[in-house]
Amino acid sequence: ALLTCWDSAHAAATIERSRVVRRWDAAASERLRITMKPLSSIGSWSNRQPFGPTPSTPPPTEGLVAAITRARIRPGQLRAFWRSVPDVASALSQADGLLWSMGIGEAPIGLQGTFSLWRDAAAIRRFAYESDGHRQAITRTRETQWFAEELFARLTVLDIEGTIDGAPLQVT
Repeated sequence: ALLTCWDSAHAAATIERSRVVRRWDAAASERLRITMKPLSSIGSWSNRQPFGPTPSTPPPTEGLVAAITRARIRPGQLRAFWRSVPDVASALSQADGLLWSMGIGEAPIGLQGTFSLWRDAAAIRRFAYESDGHRQAITRTRETQWFAEELFARLTVLDIEGTIDGAPLQVT
């Protein structure tokens, strides 16, 4: 996965023509591009806030919403964190309103993330705060201080272009 943030359509076009993106495209067998606009973001990514200040308006009640999580796991917490993953992954795979998700870990191994696409803001809210597996993980995160750094962002989806496994992403 490659995540880029930009301030204007011109900047986005420049990034699309960059050597980094061309290399990713050359290595990939397919491409899915999701254009998004930040709704909310809490925390940081490498001591930065990549989505800038987010609006204080409530999330839309309709339309696709993406979630990005990213965390730097404390080395002493790696085993405990990875033991919790199956419960959360199981809850996620069964979540009503989930359209697609993928892990987006980084090198070195202690940096992990997820990207998920949801039918609407209500669906992601239900998963985040009402599913047992995820609620328990939130509680354990606070109790054990798993993360040295974490970011949780919600973004409204403006456009989807490309394929997954050779087919357009089904968003119904």
